[in-house]
Amino acid sequence: MDNTASRPALGRRLVRGGAAVLAMVALGLGLAATPALAAPKGGGACAAATDSFNANMKEARFWIDAADRLADAGNGEMADKASAEADHFLNQAEGALGGMGAAC
Repeated sequence: MDNTASRPALGRRLVRGGAAVLAMVALGLGLAATPALAAPKGGGACAAATDSFNANMKEARFWIDAADRLADAGNGEMADKASAEADHFLNQAEGALGGMGAAC
């Protein structure tokens, strides 16, 4: 079976996805280090930024999985479109992560 998805696009997706996962882990460790009863200093802004980050990461994971399935099926053109969607949501998640740093 000919896999028509370009390898650089796959590598780029994996690097960006890995960076986002590392950012989530770092954020999780930072939040776990705070006392359990301490309220975030940003209140509603912190919760909104966290919700935005989580929603965008969920969408990015969906599109990454879709791109991989399409590439495995030999549909490189659609895999590239799904990869572009994943990149969009990873960029949105990255922006929300900056918002979390400022609000939380």
